[in-house]
Amino acid sequence: MLGDEAVAFLRSAGEGTRVVVRHQLPDGQATDALGWFLRADDTHCAIATKRGLETIAFSAVIAAKEVPPPPPPRSRRRPEPPIELRPTGH
Repeated sequence: MLGDEAVAFLRSAGEGTRVVVRHQLPDGQATDALGWFLRADDTHCAIATKRGLETIAFSAVIAAKEVPPPPPPRSRRRPEPPIELRPTGH
């Protein structure tokens, strides 16, 4: 969803919805906020991301959409046990 449609989506998103929001920074560059939607007021929304709480002005929103939950953490690979060398008796 782009522009006004993205803002309408964010205004109606329920708390705990996982979203990604592309928004414009003050220097003109764009960045994404990926996380859990917390709340919105008339002018801003709050997203809980891995980097912390991000408050985004609706006037800076470029695009937004709901995204699926993150994949489960990968299990750590266990190192192979060391090979035991035995003398051959030669």
